[in-house]
Amino acid sequence: MKKGLSPERKEELLSQSFNYLMKNGLENTTLRSFGQELFGSPSSMYLYFDDKEDWIVETAKYGLSTSADILFKYAFANITDMERFFTTVIDEIDKVKERLRAVYQVATSPVYGADMRKAAEGLNEFYHRYIGRLSDILGCRPETIIPSVFNFISIMLDYVVWEDREITQIQFADLYKTMEMKLKAEKQ
Repeated sequence: MKKGLSPERKEELLSQSFNYLMKNGLENTTLRSFGQELFGSPSSMYLYFDDKEDWIVETAKYGLSTSADILFKYAFANITDMERFFTTVIDEIDKVKERLRAVYQVATSPVYGADMRKAAEGLNEFYHRYIGRLSDILGCRPETIIPSVFNFISIMLDYVVWEDREITQIQFADLYKTMEMKLKAEKQ
């Protein structure tokens, strides 16, 4: 994305872009059609993005970070009752499932995948800040929950792709037991 945009304008543009990507899917998304729809001019998008690849990757990165914000916010508010959290979080995932599918399309694309994964490398720092906050809430060291958080993400992505609620609930129940044991062991 080109520099010089105000944070508000950047947020607005990426939000509109991500909604467009979700609505049309990766295969039917073109920079020209989005520029036409949003600005009435197909070429106007080049004022903000270098090319389609830049647009798609920045848009998907935005979708991933905003989806993570939503889910971590839910975790912060509900993780103190872990059993309840792990039985209800699937309903929260359902609320962002379409968002995550759009990101997944880009991340697994033969055209955009490598650039998306490279752009998302900085998200690990973001995840570790959130893990630090979760560890403060749970009263444990971050190292205790890092594997569980990344296992949670894997289970969630499996659910987003396959929508097998029963298997996902079994996996979350097992993850809950694992986290409960780790937290008890750390406190002894």
